Amino acid sequence: MKLAEQLKVYIEEAIADTNLFIVEIKGIAVKRAMVLLDGDEGVKIEDCARVSRHINQKMEEDGLEEALISLEVSSPGVDFPLKFERQYPQHVGRTLAIKLLDGKEIEGKLISIDGAVIAVEEKIKEKGKKVSLNNISLALSEIAEAKIKVTF
Repeated sequence: MKLAEQLKVYIEEAIADTNLFIVEIKGIAVKRAMVLLDGDEGVKIEDCARVSRHINQKMEEDGLEEALISLEVSSPGVDFPLKFERQYPQHVGRTLAIKLLDGKEIEGKLISIDGAVIAVEEKIKEKGKKVSLNNISLALSEIAEAKIKVTF
């Protein structure tokens, strides 16, 4: 079994019976693995530490401790796009920067998610200082990339 496949098995063992799920596993070819986890209610530091300890223990048991130089387990930060439908509900009320498959870009507050459709409140600046709100519905299949936009 390839290291990437084995790592996925270890991770799935560690997150069984939790609301956590794998978003991505990166960098294995360079012996530096980055495991990105998310959860229906977010990810805590303790979750990442528990998963990391489990992976390290299993790799040692299986004689694979030399296979990786470094292992990082974390949640995807705001610089990582949302990849799965199940990531959206925890971000209701936050602003998203959305790129559609047709190239159009939208920025707006995530109002709701219903199945594979999200509702976004887009602010449209008109002449002068006037701002109007436009509620739009988007199928997730229309979205090329959606990132959380940090506002201060």
